[in-house]
Amino acid sequence: MEEDKSKKISLSTFFLILSIIAIIVMGIFMYKLNNDKTAEIKKSTELQSQVNSLSTALNDLQGKINSISQTINSNNSTENILPSNEEKNINTNNNLSNSNTTNKNNANINAKKYEGKWSKDNAEIVIKSINDNTISFTYTVVSAKPAERIATIEIKKVQLDKDGFGKFNFEGDGFGLDGNGNGTISLSDDSVIINILKVNMGEDNPTGWTIGEGKTTFNSKD
Repeated sequence: MEEDKSKKISLSTFFLILSIIAIIVMGIFMYKLNNDKTAEIKKSTELQSQVNSLSTALNDLQGKINSISQTINSNNSTENILPSNEEKNINTNNNLSNSNTTNKNNANINAKKYEGKWSKDNAEIVIKSINDNTISFTYTVVSAKPAERIATIEIKKVQLDKDGFGKFNFEGDGFGLDGNGNGTISLSDDSVIINILKVNMGEDNPTGWTIGEGKTTFNSKD
């Protein structure tokens, strides 16, 4: 009986010690878990603080960039509104150059010297007007006898360059209704030179005769 009682006491003591050990182990585990959690919270707080600091620095930097950009834009606007003296000089020189070029290309031509009728052999040119370096005229060619066909082209406006030279196009071949061609006119010293470069004969031309191609120099005015 006493032996059974002693065994029970021994078992109770064993389980008590085992329980104490389990409680100690559990306590240590809980302590370590709590410390790890506290450390993680601390790290998270520090990381969040660093993020906030970086965000503040980024905002400050963006503000400085915006300020610099506004300053640059303001300076550019001022430069565009108020050109520098160098730009003014360049613009002035360009204007003078353009003016000189215009005057050079628009050399004065003595209209009275050339206006009127000029004749040579079977051809004549009547210069109707010369104004602002543009010329209008008619050019006529008469075929040989006995036919004496008359071919005429009328040029209403040709721009002359500084040397009194101009290019023109015309409709018709001079004798028929259709066709076309082109040529040049030159006012040189005391002469007028007509050069018909190309004549395309119209289909309605009954004779096959046109104003003709080639150069004619008129040396005297009628």
